[in-house]
Amino acid sequence: MPSPRGRNPGTREGYDLILGWPLDPSALVEVYAQAAAAGVPVLLTMEEPGEAVLDAAAGFSGYDEHDAGRAAAALLHSAFKGRAHVAVVAAPRGSRPRSAGSARRRPVGRRIGLPSDADSYPPDW
Repeated sequence: MPSPRGRNPGTREGYDLILGWPLDPSALVEVYAQAAAAGVPVLLTMEEPGEAVLDAAAGFSGYDEHDAGRAAAALLHSAFKGRAHVAVVAAPRGSRPRSAGSARRRPVGRRIGLPSDADSYPPDW
């Protein structure tokens, strides 16, 4: 969702890719569409996305957490040679985009070496 100034922080930060790890892919379809419109590809993993989500995403890496993580890591390494600016976005079932005020949570992606403007959880890669 746009920030109060009308810009999505994820696309403003200049990310090369957004790795979507949603348990409910449809919860963030608006965010994925904004990223795609800004030229930032979205790679989804874990839960099969619906048609609307696939239209906004660049790809889907699979279901099994181990295989999906390995596939996503291999794609990232191949495409960016280890030098990408990546956002990891997770959305538990029932989530909806939040971008401002007290609803916005502190990014935790830096703990795994990835900048993030949304909740993120360390993948087991």
